[in-house]
Amino acid sequence: MNYPVFIVWSPEDERFLAHVVDLPGCVADGATQAEALANADIIASDWIATAQALDREIPSPSSQEDLEAATAEQQRAAAQAFEEAVKTAVSDILEDLVPKIARNLEGKYFRKQPPALHSRGVFHHRILAGA
Repeated sequence: MNYPVFIVWSPEDERFLAHVVDLPGCVADGATQAEALANADIIASDWIATAQALDREIPSPSSQEDLEAATAEQQRAAAQAFEEAVKTAVSDILEDLVPKIARNLEGKYFRKQPPALHSRGVFHHRILAGA
């Protein structure tokens, strides 16, 4: 078999799962990585035979370059998604906290009265240091 395979441990199944990258739904399992890979070879052959019998298109195996490009794109997409999630989380936190902080500081540092009109007609706030 010339198709790339990736193998992962499945805690749910307590088995290794061998995914044949280019053949959708083509997954084999095994107690060891070697057994999962050997089973993937059998399952991939069955997948191809079934596709031929049904006159369906059989995908070509991905090249190393294809896999590296796909991995790089997935990493870029994951990094961008993470960055957006962080921005949203920080924005949500600030949106919630800033008004609370302002309300808390209002009573401690600013008088709760309207700004006074200065003799020249300019408004200013009276700040009470430490009050």
